[in-house]
Amino acid sequence: MKLKAVEYLGGKCLICGYDKNIIGFDFHHVNGKDFGIGNCASKSWETVKKELDKCQLLCVICHRIEHSNRDGDNFIKETEKYRGKYGF
Repeated sequence: MKLKAVEYLGGKCLICGYDKNIIGFDFHHVNGKDFGIGNCASKSWETVKKELDKCQLLCVICHRIEHSNRDGDNFIKETEKYRGKYGF
């Protein structure tokens, strides 16, 4: 299901363009959240698509940076200077 979801959202990180290993992607909710995409095994594809429409596809690093920017976590903000240096 994750591969299908990644493809549905364009197959690359919206911020940095990462498009490598599928394990490097997260689904960042920007418009409400009914359930986490990682907890969708028992849901229909149509239900999952509705939830994905509330998400942005981000690599794991950009996802954490996005949350640090919103949540004010200084440690994670420091990781921004590494964006793109290690394949993310």
